[in-house]
Amino acid sequence: MPDRVAVTEELRAACTLPRLDWGSAFTAPISVPRPPQEWARAVFEGAPAALRRILPLAWRFGLGVHLGPFPAADYVLGNEIVRAKKNSVTLEMRSRFLIAQNVALADDFSLRWATFVYFRGRAGRLVWAAAAPVHQRTLPFLLRHAVS
Repeated sequence: MPDRVAVTEELRAACTLPRLDWGSAFTAPISVPRPPQEWARAVFEGAPAALRRILPLAWRFGLGVHLGPFPAADYVLGNEIVRAKKNSVTLEMRSRFLIAQNVALADDFSLRWATFVYFRGRAGRLVWAAAAPVHQRTLPFLLRHAVS
């Protein structure tokens, strides 16, 4: 159901990273419009229970990410909400290796989700090279689960 799509300028504009070293985007049709922050919560916090427990562990121990509190109004499964607008929300996670942002854009018909990564040196590139294949398989699953 979710399709991989090109990263658009609209998705890039919702990202606040100083530089984009890696990016990917997916889109999924929706039947019920929701604000983007609700979609972000549905994707991460509404994931199946086992995956919802594994994600923060993978982020923390695989990427070295420092997660915020969850549940919390300003965080989505430990990812800080760094920008919220009417049609988009930007979540951020940071480690000494990289900064990653997930952007959710929602309209009445589709949810578009982009992930952008800024590498902090060669180590960040290596860490993300190991994580990216898992990300590219997991995110469509999370989107499919959220929109179904």
